[in-house]
This record gives sequence, structure tokens and C-alpha cells, in this order.
Amino acid sequence: AWRSKAFDFSFSDQMGTLVSRALELMISVVRNGTNVSNAEHFVRSLEFEQKLAMERDPESELPIRELVYILCEGLGLTIDSIIESKLIEDQ
Repeated sequence: AWRSKAFDFSFSDQMGTLVSRALELMISVVRNGTNVSNAEHFVRSLEFEQKLAMERDPESELPIRELVYILCEGLGLTIDSIIESKLIEDQ
């Protein structure tokens, strides 16, 4: 249900696409773990969508919108950190 809500939101607001990418990243990690190439793909996609959404968002400084951007950035950084730790462990 929440995936379809985010998808529907993406038709009216670029932030909806960003939220969809964040959800895809979370689902991917839950299903596949931090498979490096897969997780990195979703993290890069999330970063791209965040940059695009912020550039096009005339209301990006509204507190709730800032919070969504910060949460998405934090999710990407968290997964990147997990991937990096996993790579170090595998050496």
C-alpha cells in the first residue's frame, strides 16, 4: 500500500519519486542484504533523485520537505557505511 502511495505521489511531486527510490532501497536491502553492486545501484539512484528533486523544488526549505530530504540522505549514507564495512570485512 505504501509503495503505491509513493508511486501515486510521484505523479504530482518530484519528492514522490525520491520517496519511491528510498523505499526501493530499503526493500532491496531487506530482501537481498547489502549485495554491493545491487545496493550501490539503489544508493546512487537515491542520490540522483534527491539532487534532482531539491533542484526543482521551490519549497525545499519547508521544514517537512527538508526533513524528507535529510532522511533520504541519511538512509543513503547508512547503506553506504554498511557496504563499506562489509567490503573491509571481506578483505
